Amino acid sequence: MKVEFTVNGKDWTNDGKTFGFFDPYILRAEPALVSIDGTTKIRLKGFGFVNTTSAKSLIRSSYSNLALVCQGNPCIRDATFIDKHTLLTTVNP
Repeated sequence: MKVEFTVNGKDWTNDGKTFGFFDPYILRAEPALVSIDGTTKIRLKGFGFVNTTSAKSLIRSSYSNLALVCQGNPCIRDATFIDKHTLLTTVNP
């Protein structure tokens, strides 16, 4: 949907900014295997991504003996917006 803004209830912006109101959804991550040294770049494919500097990724492992913990905390990393269907992030244990 297109969103416009006003501060006085009469004069509206007309830049036609798009607003999404659904949660992002990841369909797949590429590559399927990552290096334990933290150098692998992960491409997240899905929909609902927006161009923001505050996007983050949380990396989890399905194997208890390979739990990704970064300095005692969950692996939360910056995610870079590529397009509305792609984010790029890294694993840095």
